[in-house]
Amino acid sequence: QRPLSPPGAAAPPLPRWAAFGLVTTSGFTSFVVHAGSPPLNVYLLPLRLKPITFAATSSVFFAVINLAKWLPYAWLGLIDRANFGTSVLLLPLAPLGVWLGVWLARRIPARWFYRVAYTGMFATGAKLLWDGLR
Repeated sequence: QRPLSPPGAAAPPLPRWAAFGLVTTSGFTSFVVHAGSPPLNVYLLPLRLKPITFAATSSVFFAVINLAKWLPYAWLGLIDRANFGTSVLLLPLAPLGVWLGVWLARRIPARWFYRVAYTGMFATGAKLLWDGLR
């Protein structure tokens, strides 16, 4: 049995098997329905990392996941001129998005960062549940 954490403190990390299950689920749901964030956040949010560390961890995780999807997506015929062209067109916005994310993560107080993150998790979960029930 894990000890209880005081309010606002970081929870102890989940056992390895639970962490493995969540990141595996995150990779799978990212591949299938582009919804890998909720399982990863179930693991990361209770750790109460600094906002910049949380953002960097998520970014590296999904960069690796997205790179790993290239070959299977190509094999499945999901990479075509249309979506590749859209990607090339949007590519110049990527550095702006990275800069804005780093700027915000360094400036937003941790309390508000986690409020926004949990609100986003709730909204994402509600949307996915709604889509699944329709």
